[in-house]
Amino acid sequence: MGHRPLITLSDPPSNADNYKSWNDSLKQVLEGLHNGSIKPTDLNESLFTGYKDTMLAGASEGLKTKLGNFNYDDPDYTMLAKMRGNLYTFSGAKTYAQLREVNDLLYDEKGRIVPFDIFKTNVTAYYQKIGSIDEKYIRWLRIEYDTAIAQGTKARQYCEWMEHIDLFPNVKYVTAGDDRVRPAHAALDGVVVAKRSPYLDKIIPVKDWGCRCDMVETDEPVTDNPPDVQFDGPFSGNVGKDGIVIAKNHPYFPEAKKDLQAIQQRVDEFALKEHIKNNQAVYDQRGGDKEYDRIRFDKSTGGFLIRHTEADTYNTIQKTVIDKLVNRGERVILPKLQNASYKQSGVLTINESKFEIKDLSGNVKKQTEKKVKEAMGDAANVLLYFDNPVDLPELKRGLGNLSKTALLNAVMIMVNDNIIVITKKDILTGDFSLLSDL
Repeated sequence: MGHRPLITLSDPPSNADNYKSWNDSLKQVLEGLHNGSIKPTDLNESLFTGYKDTMLAGASEGLKTKLGNFNYDDPDYTMLAKMRGNLYTFSGAKTYAQLREVNDLLYDEKGRIVPFDIFKTNVTAYYQKIGSIDEKYIRWLRIEYDTAIAQGTKARQYCEWMEHIDLFPNVKYVTAGDDRVRPAHAALDGVVVAKRSPYLDKIIPVKDWGCRCDMVETDEPVTDNPPDVQFDGPFSGNVGKDGIVIAKNHPYFPEAKKDLQAIQQRVDEFALKEHIKNNQAVYDQRGGDKEYDRIRFDKSTGGFLIRHTEADTYNTIQKTVIDKLVNRGERVILPKLQNASYKQSGVLTINESKFEIKDLSGNVKKQTEKKVKEAMGDAANVLLYFDNPVDLPELKRGLGNLSKTALLNAVMIMVNDNIIVITKKDILTGDFSLLSDL
């Protein structure tokens, strides 16, 4: 059997400014918790940002691409978007757990709120037992950061495997081969499984904290009657398919169960604030570009519209689509018209990815295939616009028939104000689950 070398824990990015801000505001946070003006579900933006940036950095290192810098041209867009969302939510739950732990020291044995001085004394005494107020959670963060690297690596590997499944249809499980390997993992050493097998989703590493197991591509035959092992922790899925780095059965989440909705709302607020800030910076940078006119910036979503001085003209439907994209928070740029004979073709860039707008009517299945193939000469991505409810089964069949459209990267589907993105990889794997969001 082949074996993996031992690994050592990494030092996560310090994000020192965020943690310093958290420490500097600690007294204010404690006062707020005590007087009721702050709740654990309010989170703390500096602490959340430090955790979030650390986890994103780890996953990005494993993926070899920045989780904050991918676009619709990326064949793994769907998985990457889910992974980023999962890490934001995890960081929110971690922040909540830390605040909740402090908040619980507010009460005496009869459930009454203690005076503030006693509360501060309780907090100090408690953390003296386990280290500083940050040490416990930063210590855990080191392990979580390594896990994010490992999960990012496994997600990248899985995506690469599927690109040459015809050459190597199977993968083999490989352990580190020492006495630290967990029994359930050791039982899988040398097991060969088909890449498309549901069993692979069940066993693909990472399956526990500090897991050093790997899988390698092979054309060896599949193992008959592989072990029936169970992995029920926060790593029970296939991150390369579902984008879940750490699942919601991690202890942070059960602790926050009744408050998860409020936590997610706060995380979404932080994410939106960050998105608006980043897009405002991009919009402002274009102010000195004489070839482009800045048309509008939506301060509530971060969406913006920039137009080349020699841009195409757009028809009424195309203008409606553009407005909806900006209102949704997308970065929309109308490029220079390259060929006067193709006026009103509906070509534009959305978050740096080139799309062509296509208005659909009539037979959804046939029109989906026709309109997408028409667009392939100008853009690798297509935006299909429906101003009426769409026949989803027919749309699914139409999308399914695009599997052999070589130049296609992604199809953005807009039905009224609902927008989803189906990637070429989604089409090839038959994953149309996002259609239910329309």
